[in-house]
Amino acid sequence: MRRLPFLMLLLAAMAATLAFAACGDDDDDGGGGDRLTEEAYFARLTEIDDEVDARFDSDIFTAESETAQDIIENFKAVLGDGVSQVEDLNPPETLQADHDDLLDKLHDAQDDLDAAGADFSDDDLPEDVEERLFLSEDSPIIDSFMAVDAKFCELQTIADEKGIEADVGCEDAAE
Repeated sequence: MRRLPFLMLLLAAMAATLAFAACGDDDDDGGGGDRLTEEAYFARLTEIDDEVDARFDSDIFTAESETAQDIIENFKAVLGDGVSQVEDLNPPETLQADHDDLLDKLHDAQDDLDAAGADFSDDDLPEDVEERLFLSEDSPIIDSFMAVDAKFCELQTIADEKGIEADVGCEDAAE
């Protein structure tokens, strides 16, 4: 079943891509407030990853979508919310460059998804999204989403090397 592992990898990239989505910003840890500690930063990424995974399951993969556009719009909404959550984090100075790189990669993935979504019409079926975006070798989003996943794996390695317990969405590091 080639489809499921590949979708899970892309989801990990998205979740990592997002590592954020449903995590509300109800404290002063992010944005312009005090910088997070390394432990708190990785804890937030882990929380966000868990919540984004759940949201992908509920909003995209188990939702009753009638058209490809429905799936694309749900996918864009989850990604957009996730990107906003990552933008709101205020990482420790030691992780600022990695955080900025993650944001750059997330924005690239967001741009690629926006562009790819424009290629779908209301006549396209939900399974067309899976075929053209997730299973096709010439998918317009794979490279950017894989770059996001690679960045999450780099962040997971940093956490591991520092002895910080985290699971930020890297499939390789989590196993």
